[in-house]
Amino acid sequence: MTKEKPPLGVNAQSFANHLTAGIEAAGLNLDSFRPMQVQHIDGRIGFSICQLKVGRTNKSIDAALSTMIACFEDGIELMDDDFSDHTFPINEQQPPSMLAVLFLAAILTKKPRAIYCEHCAKENANG
Repeated sequence: MTKEKPPLGVNAQSFANHLTAGIEAAGLNLDSFRPMQVQHIDGRIGFSICQLKVGRTNKSIDAALSTMIACFEDGIELMDDDFSDHTFPINEQQPPSMLAVLFLAAILTKKPRAIYCEHCAKENANG
């Protein structure tokens, strides 16, 4: 007996729908980006996907996995320990559809988006 996954929330589902439709419209294989439903350690359910295609070598797999993002109801998080406290928030001015377009552009141009704050960027530049 398999356990059913809980459904995604409205924002996460909207993000997933828009992003996957764009990837498919571009003629790319969606599965190459490892889309999946994830559960955050705090219990939130979200949609995750790599911003780069997952290749066949360990180096390309690691590179792709390092760009994995997850969309939860309140925003997009990079699935990386370095910037896990920073998000692209979902709100009225920045709906999930807008964020899907942002990450679709990153996927199509092969230029993954990082999520960090200006303060952290300055610290890393000086560090």
